[in-house]
Amino acid sequence: MVSKADYAIVPYTSQHSRALGQVFGSPKERDVYETSGPGFTLLYQGKVIASAGVILLWSGVGDGWACLGPDVRRHLRAIQFYTHRGLSMVCREHKLRRLQALVVKDFEAACRWAKSLGFRVESEMPLAGPNGETLIRFVHFPQGEA
Repeated sequence: MVSKADYAIVPYTSQHSRALGQVFGSPKERDVYETSGPGFTLLYQGKVIASAGVILLWSGVGDGWACLGPDVRRHLRAIQFYTHRGLSMVCREHKLRRLQALVVKDFEAACRWAKSLGFRVESEMPLAGPNGETLIRFVHFPQGEA
């Protein structure tokens, strides 16, 4: 039986993304998540299962990101709970008026997850993905709608 005591939150480091199977094209690309804003990693019994955070673009605006491991289905409730809690904390502490995130349009589960975290669709971005995919820009206004 999974218990809350089996989970821990630690500050994100680039080693966590490697543990989740994320491959970066360059050291700069790898390090941006670690150096451009707050990030957190969810551990289950010491094993990395998910990382998420916010790249602080400029005062009041952040870009949300997440990297989930292969055990995501087993830990959905915990990932949802801790991600929502972490994003709320970051928005509050950094006085974000706008939090945005990009999701591949055809990745329906990720689109549903963004909506469940309080984001709404702002626009479609054809050919904007690394392989020419259509991306969806999701947005959340922590202090209320614009």
